[in-house]
Amino acid sequence: SSGSFDEIQQINSDFVSALQLKGSASSAADPGRHGGTPMSSINWDMYIFELPEMTATAGPPTLTITGINPKGDEFIEVTNGMKETVSLQNWSFEIQGSTVMLPQHYLLSGKAVRIHLGSGQENETDLFLDCDLELDDTAGSVSQRDDAGAKVALLTYWTKLDGSIAQSVAHFVTAKSDLENPGAGDQEEMAQRAADGGPFVAERAEISPKSVHNSHSKRDGLQEETVDYWMNKAQELFLNGSVEEAITASDEALQIEPENATIWQTKGSLLALIGKKDEALIAHQNALDIFNQSIVENPEDAEVWLLKAETLRLMNRLEEAVITYDVAIELQDQRDADSYIAWSALESKAGVLMQLGRYNESIEAYDRAIEQIPANNTELRAFVYCTKGMYLNNVGRYEEAVEAYDRALEISDEQSHIYLPAMQNEGMALLDMGSYEEAIKTFDEVIEIDSGFGGWYGKGQALKALGRYNESIAAFDESLEQYPDNPLIWVDKGEVLQALDHHEEAIKAYDEAIKTAGSSPFFIDEGTSAKAWHNKGLSLEALGRTSESEAAFAMAMEMGYKASSAAQEMDADSWMETGQTLLENGAFEEADIAFDKALEIYNGSIEADPQDSKAWVGVGDVLSQMTDFSWDREKFNSSLEAYERALEIDPENVDAWIGKGRILCNTEFAVVEGVLYDDGRHNESLAAFERALEIDPGNPGAWKGKAFALSVLGRTDESLAAFDKAIELLPSDKADEIAYVFAAKGNVLQYTPGRQEEAIAAFDMALATGSENCSDIVLVLKGTALKDLGKYNESAEAFDEILELNSSNINAWISKADALMAAGRLEEAVTAYDRAIEQYPEYDEFWHGKELALHALGRDSEAEAALARARELGYES
Repeated sequence: SSGSFDEIQQINSDFVSALQLKGSASSAADPGRHGGTPMSSINWDMYIFELPEMTATAGPPTLTITGINPKGDEFIEVTNGMKETVSLQNWSFEIQGSTVMLPQHYLLSGKAVRIHLGSGQENETDLFLDCDLELDDTAGSVSQRDDAGAKVALLTYWTKLDGSIAQSVAHFVTAKSDLENPGAGDQEEMAQRAADGGPFVAERAEISPKSVHNSHSKRDGLQEETVDYWMNKAQELFLNGSVEEAITASDEALQIEPENATIWQTKGSLLALIGKKDEALIAHQNALDIFNQSIVENPEDAEVWLLKAETLRLMNRLEEAVITYDVAIELQDQRDADSYIAWSALESKAGVLMQLGRYNESIEAYDRAIEQIPANNTELRAFVYCTKGMYLNNVGRYEEAVEAYDRALEISDEQSHIYLPAMQNEGMALLDMGSYEEAIKTFDEVIEIDSGFGGWYGKGQALKALGRYNESIAAFDESLEQYPDNPLIWVDKGEVLQALDHHEEAIKAYDEAIKTAGSSPFFIDEGTSAKAWHNKGLSLEALGRTSESEAAFAMAMEMGYKASSAAQEMDADSWMETGQTLLENGAFEEADIAFDKALEIYNGSIEADPQDSKAWVGVGDVLSQMTDFSWDREKFNSSLEAYERALEIDPENVDAWIGKGRILCNTEFAVVEGVLYDDGRHNESLAAFERALEIDPGNPGAWKGKAFALSVLGRTDESLAAFDKAIELLPSDKADEIAYVFAAKGNVLQYTPGRQEEAIAAFDMALATGSENCSDIVLVLKGTALKDLGKYNESAEAFDEILELNSSNINAWISKADALMAAGRLEEAVTAYDRAIEQYPEYDEFWHGKELALHALGRDSEAEAALARARELGYES
């Protein structure tokens, strides 16, 4: 078989399923993401290979593209698969960006016609467009639109090494074809829902037959005794969710061609889908043995080396796969570096390198793959940018992932089959990097283009992370209207209801998750079921239904979800991250709920194992965070006790020493029995950080903590040196964390006499290093520093930058108003105070600031009214 682009050709293709997904839970190197929810398995690189004659089995349109000849007498063949005659009037082809209308012709049932680009004598089997367009001899595609203008098919073709033409066709269902083909739409609807529905269909990626015997064959008249018939049957059964029957069909094909490696690969992938890993391994080994024999017979066949590499990747033998891809690339470079084998091997190799953690090599391979794709094949280039983005996102390099998706979007348009998946995945990357508002904007764009594509689910996750729970539930409900059988959405909805203490409704959501996870043929993932059972247990427990909750917890544990497991700690970490985000957005009550959830999970781990040092650190971390916004001495003491308990169990626990140092550095509680800060617990704090560095001298978190402690103790030069050490030690992919350390360094410099200009330089370094996610915090610090230097107009500009990023940032409005006041720009100051008051009308200081600005303008009666309102709210002059 020859590689193809057949899986990226339609919104309801398998490729789109892959683009919407973000990880391979089945691979130890690539765990599931998003709030600890396990993702289903996916092998991205399968999408560069052909599904011979199988793509069109699910609900073809009224007319089907069945062939192409791009050389010499150029023509495209279409076939009428209907039981009645079809008129070609108003049907069209899109070729290299140009649309050509088909000539008037009545095509009989079951008949084919060749539509030539040039001129000639028309007959029953040949029509002529008499146009100036030419097909690319090497590779290209042709879109087909019906008489209503809807795109119904896309044919992609390429030239093989032997000069022959290989092709694949993807078809799209239209309302018309559904009506005229009763029943055919049902299986296409499943394919559509599977493709658009997000993470629950990932295993479909595993089926990707690649025949070394022939690249394509005509579908018409397939006989029961042929391999093509049974492989088409396997695909049809698979799309209907009948995986066991699809395996039986592949066995029938193997009866005919037992040495066909493609069939063994397909069978192995199907077996893996239903959890039969040992049998899958045997099938893949059979495929590997056949490829190895082919290599013995013809060691120069780059295509077979490529297929062997793919098999090794499926078997998770990743290092061997990389070496084998390199052989394919080297062999192909000696022949024709521009062929599909060269770029597809590079693209596949890049994905495997990313799984292995060899990120720079992976990015280089992706870039080389893109370079080798013809410049006019923008859709294929966009596809590779998308896969690059997905792998970058999977390894936490979110900003680079967003850049890759942006590049895909730049070279595509809304009509491209890549555009929506790229935009959806960009939203997921923004979600992962914590840029929730930006993610919501992106998902809104997806929804505007196609409300059924998956944008509602992503938006619901972003709203959930922001603590906007009611809006989140509404978004999940919209998503469930489209995909009621997606268990991941039900789990997310259940967690939001749980956070709102709506436990009865949460239980119903978890029941739906359990039911759908167990019944969906495309979602074989016990992790989600286990999580749903566990969460259901928590809600039952909250309602006092003890026996039912114990039964639910037992079910979760039976499925691998243990009370003290790392999975549960991940859940606690997720609640911690949510709480921190909510704090940053000023949602204190919601943050308190999130921290309570994290605390509950850590306490559960301790109950199960009192010697769990990590869980004690988790308790300390949560209480430390809660202390930061509640100023509760009891929480401060409890946090410190938790860290000390962790150190009793494990005196070498670096995280516990860092946590202890951090809580002791909290100036609100650093005074002990009236003793001043510099003689109080900050020395203990510094000692804790130094102990952590004795154990782990290269720990950037310990250096950062030490810098803070030194700054509070007034040891400025030592503090600045410690900040510099933390910056030096932080890995380059931790850009936002580096930016925050620069900002902290700038903050110390700002309050050191004569070093304000250095502070501004540090803030500028933070802005240059970090993402927009941390820009608002740094700009607040920079704006304040500029104001302190008397640079009021520059200060106001800094706050304007914040407001461009987030117009609802209350601190930016009030700080801008203060800077404008100091600059004498009084009318603008009044406007800024009004904007602050719109958002927080009960805050007395805003009314007082407005009063001062109005008095300065001579608008005394308005000023008196503002002062009166400030006093009503508690202001005392």
